Amino acid sequence: RLYPKATEALDHITLDSPPAHIEADYALSLFAIGEAVDQEATLVARHIAETCSPDSFSLVTKISAVGPYVNIEIDKEAYYDQVLNYIIGRGERFGVGGEHKGQLVQLNYLDTNFRTTLVGQTIGKHYEVSGYSVDHHNFDLASPELKLIGREVISDALKSGLAEYISNTNAVISCQTADLPSVVIQKNDQSLTTHTLQLADYKRKLTTKIKPRVLIHVFPTEQATLVESLIANAKHLQYISPETTVLTVPVSSMDMPKSFSIVDQAWRYAILRTAPNKKITIGEDDLLVYSRLIQFNSQLAKRNQTGTQEAFPLLRLLAAFPEVLANVRHLNKPDYLCLYLEQITDLSDRLSVFKDERLQKATAIVLKNGLGLLVP
Repeated sequence: RLYPKATEALDHITLDSPPAHIEADYALSLFAIGEAVDQEATLVARHIAETCSPDSFSLVTKISAVGPYVNIEIDKEAYYDQVLNYIIGRGERFGVGGEHKGQLVQLNYLDTNFRTTLVGQTIGKHYEVSGYSVDHHNFDLASPELKLIGREVISDALKSGLAEYISNTNAVISCQTADLPSVVIQKNDQSLTTHTLQLADYKRKLTTKIKPRVLIHVFPTEQATLVESLIANAKHLQYISPETTVLTVPVSSMDMPKSFSIVDQAWRYAILRTAPNKKITIGEDDLLVYSRLIQFNSQLAKRNQTGTQEAFPLLRLLAAFPEVLANVRHLNKPDYLCLYLEQITDLSDRLSVFKDERLQKATAIVLKNGLGLLVP
């Protein structure tokens, strides 16, 4: 209400943990709002802190401003009860939402290998828990139907000015742009290229009225330029709806040691905990990380009892689970969830987590739900 012009900036505002030297429970960064209203973030933070009363918010006991941040202190005893009751009440549904029910996400695999498939499947699960219907799509370039539609693509490309014949040949290439090189879409013998057949697949979706809300391309990193050209040409030919959000997930190669097992959950987790665009070489220590997570629940019962104050950092982390899943979707980075789950175990080691049945149960729920999205 204080900054109605900054509505879009709210998507970039999150409650974060303040630095250790700041006596607060949450910190709200105001850089995005300051930029949206053309004011210094420090002035925005001060205005919000002076205008907003803690009495207007459930659980909030103090609101203050430090630089471009609004710091918030809460009633930890009440917070403790509400967070644990909510997580336990939701159980296996904690982190699951229905805000995108009825919307379609399609993941296109342009060249599949184990890592691209694993990354794509995991990203798809994160979309499913927010209500999306998910379609995993591999291009069937041998389809006779696709080859017929491919001829239409050549005609569309020539008519729209996207492509032209190479002089004195039957070959057709897309016109080069400042950002992308030209691509052959018909060879001199009039056969179709892979690029054309992939474009034909987009056109076929239009005729079958398959219009995904989100279209994600998962592919090896070395194919990035080809994928950029494919998306640009599909948009030029209006084979992709302007309402569709188009995303790309380049996946780097990995060294496959002899001990690799496709069904081993430790291997699958070790692959996912590295950002998709980074090359990985998995060692023995990487495989042990998953074992540590699995053993964590049994270790909880052996912790020494502490107070609510000491348990607050863990509570705050558990409560952030739905936001973490949303970030995985927005960034298409399953490793973000892996890092989060490992933070839970590390924090427990440092804090000696509650010897409290409710806290143990809530932590187990978050770990189980998180691992279920990674290595079911």
